[in-house]
Amino acid sequence: MNTECEKIGKVPAWALAVVLPVATMVTLGLALGSVADFANAMVIVLTDGAMAMLVLASAGGYGWAVLRFFRTEQSPRLLCLATAVGMGFWMLSTAVLLVGSLADGLLTMYLWWPVIGVGVVLAAVQSRRTLQTLKPPGKSTLASILWVLPAIAVGLWLAAAIMPPGWFGNLTMDSYDVLEYHLQLPREYYNAGSITTLNHNVYSHYPLGTEMLFLLGMCLRGGSYEGMYLAKLMVGMFGLVMMVGVLGSTDLKPVPRRASVVLLATAPWAIYLSGLAMVEPAQFCYLALGLLWLRRWLTKPVVKSAVIIGAMLGAACAVKYLSVALVAGPVLAVMLIASMVRWRRIAHVALSGGVAIMLFSPWLIRNTIATGNPVFPLAMGLFGQGHFSDESAARWNNGHAPSYHPPVPEPADYIPPERQPSRSERFLAFVSGQKFYETQPATGSLILLTCLAIILMLVRLRETGAWYWAVLGVLVIQLFVWMFFTRDMPARFIALAIVPLSLLASGGLGQLTVKNPLCKTIATLLLVSAGAWGLMSSWNYFHDPAQQDPRMRVVLPGPTMLIGESRAFYLPAGTVYATVFDEHPLAGILRRSDSPDEVANEVRRMGITHVFVSWLEIDRLSHSYGWPAEMSAKRLRETFADWEVVEELSKDRPIFTYYTLRK
Repeated sequence: MNTECEKIGKVPAWALAVVLPVATMVTLGLALGSVADFANAMVIVLTDGAMAMLVLASAGGYGWAVLRFFRTEQSPRLLCLATAVGMGFWMLSTAVLLVGSLADGLLTMYLWWPVIGVGVVLAAVQSRRTLQTLKPPGKSTLASILWVLPAIAVGLWLAAAIMPPGWFGNLTMDSYDVLEYHLQLPREYYNAGSITTLNHNVYSHYPLGTEMLFLLGMCLRGGSYEGMYLAKLMVGMFGLVMMVGVLGSTDLKPVPRRASVVLLATAPWAIYLSGLAMVEPAQFCYLALGLLWLRRWLTKPVVKSAVIIGAMLGAACAVKYLSVALVAGPVLAVMLIASMVRWRRIAHVALSGGVAIMLFSPWLIRNTIATGNPVFPLAMGLFGQGHFSDESAARWNNGHAPSYHPPVPEPADYIPPERQPSRSERFLAFVSGQKFYETQPATGSLILLTCLAIILMLVRLRETGAWYWAVLGVLVIQLFVWMFFTRDMPARFIALAIVPLSLLASGGLGQLTVKNPLCKTIATLLLVSAGAWGLMSSWNYFHDPAQQDPRMRVVLPGPTMLIGESRAFYLPAGTVYATVFDEHPLAGILRRSDSPDEVANEVRRMGITHVFVSWLEIDRLSHSYGWPAEMSAKRLRETFADWEVVEELSKDRPIFTYYTLRK
């Protein structure tokens, strides 16, 4: 592609420096839809965005101080820089966990701004020689115009990131997780001044590597709501680090390297999830960096590369349990397979696994202390069920089992589905974007390019390097785990596949460019088409008619107890709630008393003046995971029959009722 463009002409560096930011800003304005929204967005970008860049620089400073002992002279500079930032993010996250868990009152800007400042100073000192050798870029080939596609993607990401949490993503219910725990848990920790066990929210026992960075953002901004935009923007920083790492991996040829950046940046999954306060972008980043270092290890297996691979895998596991099966497991598996012919490499595989466990261990230790189970709420049959009752444990296990299980307990009107879609039907639906996954970001163009790449790999078997087969192996393992070990094969769980898909697809495009000029033109058109299709698919998320859930627009002025609802992020501090898997405080009260007056007195003694009941959510949970029998809708209506109704929403059926305690 570049050779052909060189014949056409050059593009001045200043032109790109103007065109790319303009493309980003125009996209941002068009996505938001008004001048006023654009102006508000720019305030957030220039303040919280600048802070996010400082956190990134600080992470790089701390990470480089460690990585410098494991890199070699031949290691690509930009890849090392991206890896250092990824490592630094883990270090900052773990520092927040340790400080917040071991001391009270230290989740404050007065501690964490100096911490960030020291990291920035370290970054400046360690990069001074590199900065001195930098030269202003000259003219670029016309192929550089392809960077307009990632620039547009950045505009879409910013448009989503500056929306209030819970708005963007409501279409697919991913906003539920954001408001229930991704941002709610850091908010509770910040308000409490420490990181403690929260038995009303089981997700507090998950690895919360990214959420610790959200908590850091709240500390830096001096409040949970003040820091929520900084938290969302920091998610996008992982995407930036991933792009720099891929672009700087000089082991890859120029065409596959640049094509990978375009495909990853414009992938609808990447844009969509980076606009939410979700953890998947961190997984994307660590998986991509791990695979890039795997390429170096396959070429020249040295201990230092094995250590760095393990560090990236461990950092991914510290972000989400699922990374064990979809990131660390697949990469270690292909390393082990590659070691079959050279047995000395097996020690490297063991070393990578050991380093991964070491970086994952703070969360394992925390859970062991809190529940006795290092991976709670997983493996409860092996390690114990912590604070869960037998019913809660059964509800969790049934609700997360690979095969279908009825809710716990079964409601009286429960009717089992006549037929569940098969795994093959769900897989085909995901690939084609039909039926079960119609609301999920499109991946069709990326999948088609990957299929083309696999065909070229088979045709040119001898010319295909071992790394591409390793990446294909990671993809196959990911698909296998997703299809056979996840409940209903959630589309978001396999979003991680965009990393191996993009790397494989770009490799296929690179193979096309070594042919005749016609093939080079075809490769360019395929890349532009795939990027444009991804951007158009992402654009649809800003103009969908779906509106915010009406339950989230209710103003709750007093100390409130939520029943059925657990999205507490926008509700007053001290709001009482519990996830469907944890015991609700009202459940214990109702077991002890049948008298509505006694129930009201106990609720009043808790300091609660208002009760919000989401009938729609209770019905959904009753027929999916399960809902406690003592808190059935019938029992709740009897209990609250004499309470004053503040607000109620009912259409074809009751949606919610907001009560206040009778005088």
